[in-house]
Amino acid sequence: MSSLTIIEFDDKLFSDADCSALLLYESSTFESLPISRPNVLSFIRTFNKISTCQQYVNTNSQKRFTLFAYSENMVLWLKKKFDMPNNLTKIVIFCPLDEDKYYLQEWTRRYSEKIKKIVTFVQLEYELLFFGIEYIQDLMKQSKDNLGLYFLLEDKYQQLCSNLGNYFDKAISHVEKKLEKIN
Repeated sequence: MSSLTIIEFDDKLFSDADCSALLLYESSTFESLPISRPNVLSFIRTFNKISTCQQYVNTNSQKRFTLFAYSENMVLWLKKKFDMPNNLTKIVIFCPLDEDKYYLQEWTRRYSEKIKKIVTFVQLEYELLFFGIEYIQDLMKQSKDNLGLYFLLEDKYQQLCSNLGNYFDKAISHVEKKLEKIN
């Protein structure tokens, strides 16, 4: 488990990209998220206040954003502001339990063009890693003329792939332990 303050956005590597990932997690209930290696998530800009995140999205209207948002934060955002900024192109909502997912799927139906997925805390790390791999692949294609940047991105890509492999290894080990208990 880790705190969002551990995720440090890499301005040097990602600030000039025309699209970006944001993570909004303002909660008094849960102090940390189940992310085992937050240091590899430096492509994500984190926010612990809804208003700061909204302001950032509105101020940077020329960029496109994918937002990973804690369910309570997204509900508050939608209740206070019915129109979603055009540059907020994709939203992934994360919540503590599967039961919350079903409620949120029903509640957020009217925003289905932007809200692409609702996942639990357990699934969040996978979603972030997988998004990061695809995101960095796109940035690598765009930066073939800048070899310095390309190799930095390639290194980040390798780190994310390795972490995704570790995530699956941990999941397999967890399943194997459960099976041992059954047998």
